[in-house]
Amino acid sequence: MQPVTVSLGDRITARALFDPICQLYDEIFSVPPFHWNPDESEQHRRRFKVAIASLGFGITTAVTDDELVGFAYGYQLPVSTRWWEGFLEPVPAELTTEYEGRTFAVIDLAVRQGWAAAWASGGVCWGRCWRANLANAPARRVGSTLRV
Repeated sequence: MQPVTVSLGDRITARALFDPICQLYDEIFSVPPFHWNPDESEQHRRRFKVAIASLGFGITTAVTDDELVGFAYGYQLPVSTRWWEGFLEPVPAELTTEYEGRTFAVIDLAVRQGWAAAWASGGVCWGRCWRANLANAPARRVGSTLRV
């Protein structure tokens, strides 16, 4: 397995890698155990464009031999976010109240099949992605969602 190069990027990086990121997203999330809607690919492209335009956007990419094998991107949550809505039980205000620079939200993370071990053990770990993105958009905490 070739070495993996991890890079921190910004809006320019995301726009340059827009199609490969969308293709990798489709490759990973269109198969079980994930639920795939017929318009999921187009919805992701729209959401990704919105994310790129968001304040505090950051992206980390993993590349080997000019092939994108992983990415993680997100942005700082705005004060008026709806991120914390939809919980089954009430959530305390001290958790959900946002202020500028409080939370960096990881919106999407994907790793090409066969590269997960390299992502986790080859220095391209989750923590490194978070730290890299936080260097671009400092925040007091990181939040993410889980899609199953």
